[in-house]
Amino acid sequence: MIYLEKFIEQFTDEELEKCFIEIYEWRKVGVLPTDALTRKAWNDYKKQSQNESFPIHAMPEAIFFEICKRKYREDGINV
Repeated sequence: MIYLEKFIEQFTDEELEKCFIEIYEWRKVGVLPTDALTRKAWNDYKKQSQNESFPIHAMPEAIFFEICKRKYREDGINV
């Protein structure tokens, strides 16, 4: 079983940026497009973790957490 945080750690900076923009728009308009990277990641995670009931609304928190970790490491704060 793979943990969500370990799954998200594999994303490139560019993928995280794309997910951030998608989530931002999702919150603004209330719809996450079917071709969104965030939705693809959610589907991939559900398959890898064998947890078909995993809610898509849990993805943004894990993505934001990874973005924050990288930013703090970049700033020399060891987390």
